[in-house]
Amino acid sequence: MRKILIAAGAMLALAPASAQDAQPRASLDLAEAGKLRPLIRPSENEARWDQILWTTSLWDGRMRAAAEGKPMLIWEANGNPLGIT
Repeated sequence: MRKILIAAGAMLALAPASAQDAQPRASLDLAEAGKLRPLIRPSENEARWDQILWTTSLWDGRMRAAAEGKPMLIWEANGNPLGIT
């Protein structure tokens, strides 16, 4: 029930206040989409974290860090990643 209320609230918050506020959507053809794609996609420098060989095992990461003489980054979180209880 809580999920339904959250979804309904999000839809109401994003909905236009009246029909006059609603703007018609502009159409996007393939040529325009082709021009926008390079602007939207992340460059190689923006996605460098994706090139790291991440591991989900704390022990394997510890052993690898010790063998390579490098520090560890531990990214940890508690609970549901969506914040729903």
